Amino acid sequence: MAYQELHYSILILVFMFMQIVDVKTQNPSIQFMHIKSDITHRFATTLVSSTVVSSVETPEESSFHVVIPDSAFITEFLIEINGQLYPGEIKKRGRVKEKYESGKKSWHNAQQMTEKFRYTSRFSFDINVPAESRVTFNLTYQELIQRVNGIYQHKIYVDPGQIVEDLAVDVLIFESRNITKLLVPRLRNNTLSNKDEELNALAVIDRPTSKSATINYAPSAEDQKQMSDQGISGLFVVEYDVQRKFDAGEVMISDGYFMHQFSPGSLKPIQKDVLFILDVSSSMYGTEIRQQSNAIDTIIQDFHSLDRFNIMEFSTNATLWQSQILNASNENKLKARQYLKEMQANGYSDINIAILKGLEFLNNISKHDNRMKMLVFLTDGHASKGEQDSSKIISNIDEKNTERIPIFSLAFGDEADYEFVKKVAVKNDGVARKIFKGHDASLQIKQSFDEISSPSLRNITFKYLHKNTDIIEKATKLNYGTFYNDKEIITAGKLFNVDGDIIDVLISGLGVDGPLELPLEIDLQNQIYSTDKSSDNDKIPKRIWAYLTIKQLLDKAIGEKSPTEKRMLNHMVRQLSLKYKFVTPLASVVVTLPDKRQHGLLEENEDSLLALALHQTENRKQSVPKGIKRKADGVSTEGGGGGDPHFMVRIKGIEYPICFDVDAAKGDVIKILKDPLSG
Repeated sequence: MAYQELHYSILILVFMFMQIVDVKTQNPSIQFMHIKSDITHRFATTLVSSTVVSSVETPEESSFHVVIPDSAFITEFLIEINGQLYPGEIKKRGRVKEKYESGKKSWHNAQQMTEKFRYTSRFSFDINVPAESRVTFNLTYQELIQRVNGIYQHKIYVDPGQIVEDLAVDVLIFESRNITKLLVPRLRNNTLSNKDEELNALAVIDRPTSKSATINYAPSAEDQKQMSDQGISGLFVVEYDVQRKFDAGEVMISDGYFMHQFSPGSLKPIQKDVLFILDVSSSMYGTEIRQQSNAIDTIIQDFHSLDRFNIMEFSTNATLWQSQILNASNENKLKARQYLKEMQANGYSDINIAILKGLEFLNNISKHDNRMKMLVFLTDGHASKGEQDSSKIISNIDEKNTERIPIFSLAFGDEADYEFVKKVAVKNDGVARKIFKGHDASLQIKQSFDEISSPSLRNITFKYLHKNTDIIEKATKLNYGTFYNDKEIITAGKLFNVDGDIIDVLISGLGVDGPLELPLEIDLQNQIYSTDKSSDNDKIPKRIWAYLTIKQLLDKAIGEKSPTEKRMLNHMVRQLSLKYKFVTPLASVVVTLPDKRQHGLLEENEDSLLALALHQTENRKQSVPKGIKRKADGVSTEGGGGGDPHFMVRIKGIEYPICFDVDAAKGDVIKILKDPLSG
């Protein structure tokens, strides 16, 4: 069944990089808005509560919106109307949208409408507020906060769209090690800045112990008015870090599950050989090529003297700046700066030849010394010259990358082929980032590279042993290509029953001075891993295991070419989502209200769409309900119903009908399409 590219926004869930909350209503006033985040061992549970009050004598339409990070999963949604509770159910979604392009078009439209929510996504729920009523929305979501560039950042975007009499944000932090850094900068806007930030004068920080902290932010109505007539609109951020040691990290075991946080201090960085492959096609003309050049120049100036680098520019052809890799001496850095300044944009984009030629260059560098090879690729478009089939280009890269060199890919702007960029990164032990066009684009590129600028361990393996025997029943990923300083690796899993009290943890890898092993002995009877909130500890390892497993399955699905394998991965995600009550791309929230049974309206990001997308041809062959007429190519041509829960809707100007699979009961009222412009 063909799913069409729509200019309507099919509302679905998006999971983005930042944690952002936006609660608005159309007519009733927001009387109360509280956001509370509980961070225990870097696992954050955030509750958003918003109360709207209608004082008129007729029902009013109200919308509840919560914008959350891509790393977060909704876990609970509850509505209270005049004291009566209506809990949401996390249920299996019907057939997920399997054609990437139509979903991507909707996502782009939504992003263009909400530019200030860069890197974010929104959960929406519409409701008719009864006359003279009080309605409270409570939404909870969880995320594992990642350490980036040496710090944990917990981010909440507060934008109620009006002055709220009772507005508060509370963040509670409980850690097993001493908190060594803690600050709350002033509210940020959506763009990056390299200027020193002022502290938030209204944020009150309390430190009950060296391992805990509470932060309260409660701007008065007058404080909000000083920001704007519409109240607060900004990013509330808490930054912190914990004590680092040169050790195997922290392991917590509870109810048969373990969680292991690994981020050793004092590791020497491995010297690196970096090739930058930069798009100089005609679409980069003007501001874009200057921003790219400025960012790469800043990155190179930060290189250590023993690092090495080279630059390749590509458009219709791919050209290396130097025939050999260069030491990052001051002289070579200055030469690179001049070369970058003189770059000119013209021609088409031959991505295939550029990456293959870049891999050949890195493959020819001697492997005798212990150095880290890295390829950094940036493009603002699609392949328009040479091989243009992205699946063929990816196959060519797989064949050429014999040394498994990590490829870090940056998609510059909405016109870049993010699907290709993401798949290349996933399949080559790299990281993909979307760079938004704007005055801070250079800083976005620089900060993306900073995350991977200090590799310190390679070929890392985590082992959990009892009497030299593996005791893992099931676990998240335990083998990693690279560990980068100022980041963190977190593993989790379930253990077999252990006959004894001691578990041996062994982490091995290759450091700058050769092989390195970091052991850790855990006494199950006297496990020292406590916080001031020990009652919550029992829940954390199991939920982190489920959370990480879902994330890793979705990532694996992005790089999977086989539709059968991708379906299997999606099925595993769905089962875990339902069991552990996570709203993922394969699960949704349903609330049974007095007058109808209603789904939350969700927006998916491109990563989620890629994890679900199947090969288009096979899609058409297998997803047409029985009894529907077909063309010769097997595509449905008729509107109407294909048998519950299938609905097909014909839209003027679109060749094929739109197909929906809806999890619904008799009498349910379902909102299928919504025009993003008219609302």
